[in-house]
Amino acid sequence: MKVFIGGSKNIGVLPTEAIEAVESFIKEGHHILIGDCYGVDLCVQRLLSVRGYKEVTVYCSGDVPRYNEGGWTVNALHIEGMSGYEFYRQKDMAMVADCDCGFMIWDGVSKGTKQNIEDLKRLGKPVQVETASKNKLCKGVFWRKEKLLCFFIPCNENGETIENTAYPLESKDGTNYNHKKLWGRLPRSVTEGYAFDYYPRGRVEIAKGKATVFLHPSLCTSEVEFEIVNTFGLIPENNIKSVRFVADGSSHYNASIQEIK
Repeated sequence: MKVFIGGSKNIGVLPTEAIEAVESFIKEGHHILIGDCYGVDLCVQRLLSVRGYKEVTVYCSGDVPRYNEGGWTVNALHIEGMSGYEFYRQKDMAMVADCDCGFMIWDGVSKGTKQNIEDLKRLGKPVQVETASKNKLCKGVFWRKEKLLCFFIPCNENGETIENTAYPLESKDGTNYNHKKLWGRLPRSVTEGYAFDYYPRGRVEIAKGKATVFLHPSLCTSEVEFEIVNTFGLIPENNIKSVRFVADGSSHYNASIQEIK
C-alpha cells in the first residue's frame, strides 16, 4: 500500500501518536510517499532515515528535492509557469493521485495540509488526520525502558523554568530533577520495584540557546537521539541553536541494564 504522509511546515516536532503511526507503516511494509519541505516532511524523513527504511519515494516540485534525508528515489516534477504556493502544491497533488491512502499531521491552520485532506476525501481515499502543535521546549531527565520515560521542565532558551513542575527540582543547583529523588517519588507501577539506576538514563540541560544531553553511553544511538530531540522540543523553532550529546560513562550514570531492549 502506498501511504502519502504530509503535514504543516510549521510543525517542527512529531507528536508521539504520529511517530507510532509512521512506525506502524514501517512494520507493515507500506511504501511511503513524502514531500521535500521542512516541517512535517523533514521530521518524517528523519524518522524514516533513522529507522533505515527503504520503501520511500520523495516528491518534489522542480528538479532537485530540498530534503532527501535517506537518499531515496525521487519523483521530480517538471513544472513551468508557476511559482509560490501553486508551484509546490503540484507535488502534493501528485502524491494524492499516486497514493492509496493519506496520513496528515495538521496544525489546524496550514491551508496546504487542509487542501490535501480535502483532495484525498474527494477522491474517496482514506485519510487519517493527526492534529499537532509545536512541542514546548523543555529540559529535564529521562530513563530508557522499552521507550523513553521523560520528566519535563518547560523552559525558555536560557534554561529558565517558565511553568510549575510536577515534582520538586532537587538537583544540586535546584534547576533540574534529581534522578534518585525523583525515582523515589514515582509509583511502583512505573518503577516496577527497580532501583533508580536500573535503567540507562540521562538529563537535558539548556543554556544560552544551546542544549546539552548527558546520557549513558548505551543510549548514544541515532534512534535515541532523535527521540530526545523530538520529545524535548530541541529545535530551531524553539530558539535552540545546537544540541550536543555527551556520553557519560562515569559512576553517575551507571546502569544495571547496559543495553537497550
